[in-house]
Amino acid sequence: MKKMKKIIIMMGVMMMLLLTSCGTSDKKPAAAATETKTPAGPVYTFTVGDKIDKAWQFGTLAVGSSWYVYGATLASVVKTYDTGLAIDVMPNSGGVGNMLMLQKGQADIGLGFNCVNAWAYKGIMAFKDTGAITQLRGLVGTLDQMYVGIAIRNGSGIEKIRDIAEKKLPINLYTSETGSASEYTTRLVLESIGCSYEDIIKWGGSVTHTDFASIVAAYQDGKCDFFMQHISVGHPAFTELCTTADVTIGELDEQSFEFLKGNGYSVATMPAGSFNKQTKDVICAGITTNLVTTSNLPDEVAYRIVKQIYEHPEDLKTGHAGLGSFNRQGCATPDLYGGFPLHPGAEKYYREIGLIK
Repeated sequence: MKKMKKIIIMMGVMMMLLLTSCGTSDKKPAAAATETKTPAGPVYTFTVGDKIDKAWQFGTLAVGSSWYVYGATLASVVKTYDTGLAIDVMPNSGGVGNMLMLQKGQADIGLGFNCVNAWAYKGIMAFKDTGAITQLRGLVGTLDQMYVGIAIRNGSGIEKIRDIAEKKLPINLYTSETGSASEYTTRLVLESIGCSYEDIIKWGGSVTHTDFASIVAAYQDGKCDFFMQHISVGHPAFTELCTTADVTIGELDEQSFEFLKGNGYSVATMPAGSFNKQTKDVICAGITTNLVTTSNLPDEVAYRIVKQIYEHPEDLKTGHAGLGSFNRQGCATPDLYGGFPLHPGAEKYYREIGLIK
C-alpha cells in the first residue's frame, strides 16, 4: 500500500508538471467550518476527505524550476491523502512575486524564502514601495535548507569579508540582476559589514549585475573578485564555479549574522565537501523555503493542508530530493519562516501533535 501511495504521488507530480493553471477558480468559495469554542481553541466538525468546492491557487515559480516541482509535489501529496482538497499550481512569480500575489488575493498559498517573507511582512527591501503585507500567516516552515553562498577569488586581497569595508578594497563585485532575492541579499551583506555598492565604486572597484553564466565566466577570466547567491548543496552553477575557478567559499562574522538575523535570515552550517575544495564546514546565512498564506485562508483548509504535508515527509522527498531536508521540528517556528504569526488552522494542528505548547 505504501509503495502504491508513492507511485500515485509520483504520477500526480508528473500530471501537475504537464497541467499548468494560471487562472482563478470560478467555483463557489468553501463554506466556513462549523466549530465549537472550548478553552483549548476551536474544534472543527470536518473529516479528511470532505469535499471543498474550490481549487486553491498556489504560487510557485517557472515551469522546470525546483519551486515548481516543489509545488507540484506538495499539491499531489495533499490531494493523495485528502481527496477533498484541490490545489492549482501556478508557474510564476517566485519569492517576491508570490508575496505580492497573496497580498492582492491572486493566490491562496505560496512558496517564499524566510528572508523575503520577513521583508514582505515588515514592508522593507523589495516591498518598500508596496507596503507591509501584515496579513501573511505561516503554514509549513523549513521545507528545505539553502545557504547564502559567497565566492571569493583567491588573490583578490580579501582575507575576511569585513576587509572589503575596513580596507576600502577596490574589488570587482558581481551580482545577479537588480531586484532578485539574491541581489537584495548582496546589498544586505554589504550593509552588515559597513559599506554599499556606491562605496565600492568610490574606492575604485566596480559592481556588475548579470546572469550566473556570465559570473562564472568572469571568475574563470580573473575579472570577478566577490559574488554571492542563494544556493543549495549541489547547486549546478555554483558547483561549476567552485570547480573551474580559483575561489574560496567565504564565511561571515558574528556581527554580520546578528544583522542578517534581524532581516529574516537564519544561521546554517554548510557541511564540508558540499562543493569542490571546501575542506571544512562553513557557517552561512541560512535560507529556507516555506509555505505561507494569509489570514483569509479558511482555518479548516489550513489545518488539512498542514496535516498532510507534515505527516508524509518521505513522500515529499520522493517528489523532489530538496524536500528531503524538510525540518519538521522547526516548521512551526516563526523566526525560521519570516517572523509573522502561524495561521490559526496550522497552529491548531501543531498544538494537537505537541509541536507547540
